[in-house]
Amino acid sequence: MLLVSIFRGLAVAAVALSSLHAAWGALARGPSQPLDWRAARVAKGTGIEMLYPAGWNATSNDGRDVIVASFPISKRWFASERKSLPARGIYIWAFSYGRLPHLGGPPFPPRPARLELDRKKFGYYECGFNLDGYDLVFRDHGLVVQVMVALGPQADSRAALAVINRLRVA
Repeated sequence: MLLVSIFRGLAVAAVALSSLHAAWGALARGPSQPLDWRAARVAKGTGIEMLYPAGWNATSNDGRDVIVASFPISKRWFASERKSLPARGIYIWAFSYGRLPHLGGPPFPPRPARLELDRKKFGYYECGFNLDGYDLVFRDHGLVVQVMVALGPQADSRAALAVINRLRVA
Protein backbone atom coordinates (compact mmCIF):
# COMPACT_ATOMS: atom_id res chain seq x y z
CA MET A 1 0.00 0.00 0.00
CA LEU A 2 2.82 2.38 0.86
CA LEU A 3 4.54 1.59 -2.45
CA VAL A 4 1.35 2.42 -4.42
CA SER A 5 1.07 5.78 -2.61
CA ILE A 6 4.68 6.62 -3.43
CA PHE A 7 4.19 5.77 -7.13
CA ARG A 8 0.97 7.81 -7.24
CA GLY A 9 2.75 10.77 -5.66
CA LEU A 10 5.60 10.50 -8.16
CA ALA A 11 3.16 10.26 -11.08
CA VAL A 12 1.26 13.35 -9.91
CA ALA A 13 4.53 15.24 -9.43
CA ALA A 14 5.75 14.21 -12.91
CA VAL A 15 2.50 15.40 -14.54
CA ALA A 16 2.64 18.69 -12.63
CA LEU A 17 6.28 19.23 -13.56
CA SER A 18 5.57 18.46 -17.21
CA SER A 19 2.66 20.95 -17.25
CA LEU A 20 4.80 23.59 -15.57
CA HIS A 21 7.59 23.03 -18.13
CA ALA A 22 5.15 23.41 -21.05
CA ALA A 23 3.63 26.57 -19.55
CA TRP A 24 7.08 28.08 -18.91
CA GLY A 25 8.12 27.30 -22.48
CA ALA A 26 5.05 29.06 -23.84
CA LEU A 27 5.72 32.10 -21.67
CA ALA A 28 9.36 32.23 -22.70
CA ARG A 29 8.43 32.14 -26.40
CA GLY A 30 5.68 34.67 -25.88
CA PRO A 31 2.36 34.72 -27.64
CA SER A 32 2.41 34.37 -31.39
CA GLN A 33 1.09 37.62 -32.80
CA PRO A 34 -1.49 37.10 -35.54
CA LEU A 35 -0.52 38.68 -38.83
CA ASP A 36 -2.72 41.59 -39.91
CA TRP A 37 -3.42 41.12 -43.62
CA ARG A 38 -6.26 43.69 -43.71
CA ALA A 39 -3.82 46.54 -44.41
CA ALA A 40 -1.22 44.43 -46.22
CA ARG A 41 1.26 46.07 -48.56
CA VAL A 42 3.20 44.89 -51.58
CA ALA A 43 6.97 45.11 -52.01
CA LYS A 44 8.07 44.89 -55.65
CA GLY A 45 11.32 43.84 -57.27
CA THR A 46 12.23 42.76 -60.80
CA GLY A 47 9.85 39.94 -61.72
CA ILE A 48 8.78 39.39 -58.11
CA GLU A 49 6.50 40.94 -55.54
CA MET A 50 5.70 39.99 -51.99
CA LEU A 51 2.61 40.78 -49.97
CA TYR A 52 3.50 41.53 -46.35
CA PRO A 53 1.34 42.23 -43.29
CA ALA A 54 0.70 45.53 -41.54
CA GLY A 55 3.39 46.39 -39.02
CA TRP A 56 6.15 44.76 -41.07
CA ASN A 57 8.78 46.65 -43.07
CA ALA A 58 10.07 46.37 -46.63
CA THR A 59 13.06 47.70 -48.52
CA SER A 60 15.36 46.75 -51.36
CA ASN A 61 19.10 46.71 -52.02
CA ASP A 62 18.82 47.91 -55.59
CA GLY A 63 15.16 47.89 -56.63
CA ARG A 64 15.46 44.42 -58.12
CA ASP A 65 15.18 42.41 -54.89
CA VAL A 66 12.59 42.43 -52.10
CA ILE A 67 13.45 42.53 -48.40
CA VAL A 68 10.67 42.11 -45.86
CA ALA A 69 11.15 42.04 -42.09
CA SER A 70 8.99 41.92 -39.00
CA PHE A 71 11.22 44.58 -37.41
CA PRO A 72 12.59 47.97 -38.56
CA ILE A 73 15.75 47.61 -40.65
CA SER A 74 18.29 50.38 -40.16
CA LYS A 75 21.06 51.09 -42.66
CA ARG A 76 23.56 50.25 -39.91
CA TRP A 77 21.96 46.85 -39.28
CA PHE A 78 21.71 46.20 -42.98
CA ALA A 79 25.40 47.01 -43.55
CA SER A 80 26.71 44.98 -40.61
CA GLU A 81 28.94 42.07 -41.49
CA ARG A 82 27.28 39.54 -39.18
CA LYS A 83 23.71 40.40 -38.34
CA SER A 84 21.53 39.25 -35.49
CA LEU A 85 17.76 39.30 -35.27
CA PRO A 86 15.40 40.34 -32.51
CA ALA A 87 14.12 37.34 -30.53
CA ARG A 88 10.87 37.17 -32.51
CA GLY A 89 12.30 38.74 -35.67
CA ILE A 90 11.75 37.42 -39.18
CA TYR A 91 13.89 38.55 -42.12
CA ILE A 92 13.12 37.56 -45.72
CA TRP A 93 15.21 38.39 -48.79
CA ALA A 94 13.88 37.39 -52.22
CA PHE A 95 15.33 38.01 -55.65
CA SER A 96 15.30 36.63 -59.17
CA TYR A 97 18.27 35.61 -61.27
CA GLY A 98 16.07 36.04 -64.33
CA ARG A 99 15.88 33.42 -67.05
CA LEU A 100 18.99 31.29 -66.69
CA PRO A 101 19.93 28.87 -69.46
CA HIS A 102 20.19 25.19 -68.59
CA LEU A 103 23.93 24.52 -68.29
CA GLY A 104 23.93 20.72 -68.19
CA GLY A 105 23.70 20.28 -64.39
CA PRO A 106 20.48 19.46 -62.62
CA PRO A 107 17.86 22.08 -63.42
CA PHE A 108 16.43 24.24 -60.69
CA PRO A 109 13.33 22.58 -59.25
CA PRO A 110 9.92 24.01 -60.03
CA ARG A 111 8.25 26.00 -57.27
CA PRO A 112 6.31 23.68 -54.98
CA ALA A 113 2.64 24.31 -54.26
CA ARG A 114 3.67 25.53 -50.78
CA LEU A 115 7.12 26.78 -49.85
CA GLU A 116 8.56 25.14 -46.73
CA LEU A 117 11.58 25.76 -44.51
CA ASP A 118 13.67 22.63 -44.94
CA ARG A 119 16.18 21.91 -42.14
CA LYS A 120 18.53 20.45 -44.78
CA LYS A 121 18.74 23.94 -46.32
CA PHE A 122 19.48 25.67 -43.00
CA GLY A 123 22.94 27.15 -42.51
CA TYR A 124 25.00 30.29 -42.33
CA TYR A 125 24.76 32.12 -45.65
CA GLU A 126 27.38 34.79 -46.12
CA CYS A 127 26.88 36.19 -49.60
CA GLY A 128 24.80 39.30 -48.94
CA PHE A 129 22.71 37.59 -46.26
CA ASN A 130 25.20 37.22 -43.38
CA LEU A 131 22.75 35.27 -41.25
CA ASP A 132 21.84 31.76 -40.21
CA GLY A 133 18.75 30.87 -42.17
CA TYR A 134 17.02 28.89 -44.86
CA ASP A 135 17.78 28.99 -48.57
CA LEU A 136 15.02 28.23 -51.07
CA VAL A 137 15.76 28.18 -54.81
CA PHE A 138 13.21 27.31 -57.48
CA ARG A 139 11.88 28.09 -60.96
CA ASP A 140 8.61 29.96 -61.39
CA HIS A 141 7.24 31.47 -64.61
CA GLY A 142 10.59 30.78 -66.28
CA LEU A 143 12.57 32.75 -63.68
CA VAL A 144 15.04 31.32 -61.18
CA VAL A 145 14.11 32.72 -57.76
CA GLN A 146 16.00 32.57 -54.47
CA VAL A 147 14.39 33.26 -51.10
CA MET A 148 16.45 33.53 -47.92
CA VAL A 149 14.65 33.35 -44.56
CA ALA A 150 16.15 34.05 -41.13
CA LEU A 151 14.29 33.58 -37.86
CA GLY A 152 15.04 34.97 -34.42
CA PRO A 153 15.30 32.33 -31.67
CA GLN A 154 11.65 32.79 -30.64
CA ALA A 155 10.21 33.64 -34.07
CA ASP A 156 7.13 31.87 -35.36
CA SER A 157 8.12 30.00 -38.51
CA ARG A 158 4.43 29.85 -39.50
CA ALA A 159 4.44 33.64 -39.85
CA ALA A 160 7.48 33.48 -42.14
CA LEU A 161 5.77 30.77 -44.21
CA ALA A 162 2.59 32.84 -44.46
CA VAL A 163 4.62 35.70 -45.95
CA ILE A 164 6.89 33.74 -48.31
CA ASN A 165 3.92 31.83 -49.67
CA ARG A 166 2.50 35.18 -50.79
CA LEU A 167 5.52 35.74 -53.06
CA ARG A 168 4.35 36.31 -56.62
CA VAL A 169 6.54 35.78 -59.66
CA ALA A 170 5.64 37.30 -63.01
